[in-house]
Amino acid sequence: MATTQRKIQFGEWLATQRLRAGKSLEDVAEALAVTATSVGRYESGSSRPSRLAFQVLVQLFDLSWDTAAEGFALWEDAGQRPTRIRLPGGATKEYRALVRAESEAVSVRTLQPIAVPGLLQTPAYAEALMQAGHRFHDPNTRITQYVAARMKRQKRLEGDDPLHLHVLLDEAVIRRPVGGPVIMAEQIQHLLTMSERANVTVQLVPLSAGAYATMAGSFTVLSFPRPQDVPCVYLEHSAGGEWIDNQDDVKRYEDTFGDVATEDAWSPEESTDGLRRELGMLKSP
Repeated sequence: MATTQRKIQFGEWLATQRLRAGKSLEDVAEALAVTATSVGRYESGSSRPSRLAFQVLVQLFDLSWDTAAEGFALWEDAGQRPTRIRLPGGATKEYRALVRAESEAVSVRTLQPIAVPGLLQTPAYAEALMQAGHRFHDPNTRITQYVAARMKRQKRLEGDDPLHLHVLLDEAVIRRPVGGPVIMAEQIQHLLTMSERANVTVQLVPLSAGAYATMAGSFTVLSFPRPQDVPCVYLEHSAGGEWIDNQDDVKRYEDTFGDVATEDAWSPEESTDGLRRELGMLKSP
């Protein structure tokens, strides 16, 4: 299994308990009959000890019942397999990093002036976009593979611990009939359906807002569950994407998102009304 945020969190807990107990990596290695390198991999989150090894560590560190229970919960969480998404061969390393980050993030905030974000696209809408941008995709990879990977990403919005998604969507996006009126009507209905979920917020930025913040392209802010895991920003473009992790720059994007959400965009309720109006016009004879 690959390194995940849950495994890293358990590893940090393990290292903290070892240091509190005054034990060295070699002490732990001897108790578990493994190498010190293996113990280091446990603490870095690269791998996870077995259940029996964890019980040995509880005794070695002389942990209280409450501390051991806390550690066991972290150990169990570390064993959860992240959703595996089979990406097309032509996917860029930046896009692959985005998919991994989404699987670990607790929330995603995205401003989209051009198209519906991938996490909320219907298959037909996604395929229409892919067909239009076919020159930027691997010619040896079928469009259906790109669409399937995008649909699999959307599973992150489901389950007991779903991703929280907040979308700022330019009104021009729902006015552009990507794939034609039938496909666009289906897409807008999907936006309405998804916005009813407690973990999904959709706000439209009306055309009447005029110029707002950054209109040069979309950006996505990903936040993670642990305070020490600072947010990062993904800038999407046709040829792939770019990551921003300088915290001063990330703060600018976070502030920009907040400005647009509170000063330029319609409220979620007003946005729902806007989506319904556009859907009605698409369906009218």
